[in-house]
Amino acid sequence: MTFQLPYPAPKTAVGECLGERYLIVKIPHKAVDAAAVREAFGLSLRKLGRSKCDLLLLHWPSTELIRHWEVLMELKRLGKARAIGICNVGSDVIQ
Repeated sequence: MTFQLPYPAPKTAVGECLGERYLIVKIPHKAVDAAAVREAFGLSLRKLGRSKCDLLLLHWPSTELIRHWEVLMELKRLGKARAIGICNVGSDVIQ
């Protein structure tokens, strides 16, 4: 089965720190609503053959930050992500 998104696929990375490996998933800024965030996250996990990640990031979050953040908190509560965060964001969006 092929999954097609209307925007670039989420980025994934495996980092190494002190001998441990971490799976990081970045949700692209073009994921415009909560459903798109969930879909992008699910696609990334399916591509990697994983059921969860260590760190889930919103990349260049938009003005929909609060709605997207709620999705990340839900995924964390469900055990799909050990930690959540945002990256490449200005203080004006956070405020």
